Amino acid sequence: MGDRRLDDRRKGPRRKSDRRKRVVLLLVAMFGFILLNISVGLNLLSGPLPKIIIFMGMGFPMLVTIVIFLILIERIREIRFEESIDFSNYSILVAESNIVNREILNAILEKTGIEIDYAEDGNAVVSMFKDDPEKYSIVFMDAHLPEMNGFDAARAIRSMESEEARDVPIIALITGISKESIDKSKASGMNDHIEKPFNPDSLYFMIKKYTLYFQRSKTKQKWEHGIAWDESFALGDELVDSQHHQLFGLVSSLVTACEDGTDNIKLNEILDFLVNYTVQHFNDEEALMTAINYSGFKAHKKKHEDFKVTVGELVEKFAESGSSAELRSDIIRIVVKWLIEHIIHDDKKIVTSKFR
Repeated sequence: MGDRRLDDRRKGPRRKSDRRKRVVLLLVAMFGFILLNISVGLNLLSGPLPKIIIFMGMGFPMLVTIVIFLILIERIREIRFEESIDFSNYSILVAESNIVNREILNAILEKTGIEIDYAEDGNAVVSMFKDDPEKYSIVFMDAHLPEMNGFDAARAIRSMESEEARDVPIIALITGISKESIDKSKASGMNDHIEKPFNPDSLYFMIKKYTLYFQRSKTKQKWEHGIAWDESFALGDELVDSQHHQLFGLVSSLVTACEDGTDNIKLNEILDFLVNYTVQHFNDEEALMTAINYSGFKAHKKKHEDFKVTVGELVEKFAESGSSAELRSDIIRIVVKWLIEHIIHDDKKIVTSKFR
């Protein structure tokens, strides 16, 4: 399996190159037929031929041009899709005991170039991660594993004394998703969940989501711009601290994109993701406040709602007017300031109340 996967990873760039060459050939052919169509049309129109002959003479090269154009659009879409799911720089660890599910994952992810290691039980996934924690960008964890179930395996990974164990995204693989299973996965330290049987788009989205925004590079890139995570921000609640840590990484990506002049499409993508993840984080935080009967719930929830409105206005302004130095400055100032102050002054009160 490993040799085949390595061979597929080597073939990936060649396939892309071949597809680009075919696109270039299609472009050349299309423009050739356009010129032919013009030439034939001019010749036919200058002669005394009946209109039906002129129409038929011009119609064939025009029809071929349209067909080539449609094929060209489809090939461009294929290339863009393939590039959007190119995960060849990443490795994932999949804890899955069912051989059929492993083969389905192989079939879905084969063309992405991602490297997959499998563990067949809970003890194995904990051991494999412990042996090489820097290798894995994501851990996909089946909830019902033999030897040690997926929830306990996730807790075991989170309890390891390494930065990688604390930060690695752990995604629950759940058959028949319910509120109980989602709550159990979150309580065990997992970041997210995906339903079985696997949907290719859901898998691609999940991998893109966590490799784009939360995963450090193999060189352990340091977050810059004065918003690096520091243990002084830790509140003592595993789920909230994990989400805050990831929010720092996401906001750092946003700041970097603003200051480096990243193109508008990428910046908009990061902004949209910030909105979606913030909503998820706020929901989890509000559930915690409800569970501990936190007295400051209403005031805290209002701050969440105000921030959603503020970020929504930034996204709307960006959509209407595009990027500008002023808007990028506003994004950095508002988002970074809010993140730091909210954790230090507001969220700390929740956890303090929880442990009284």
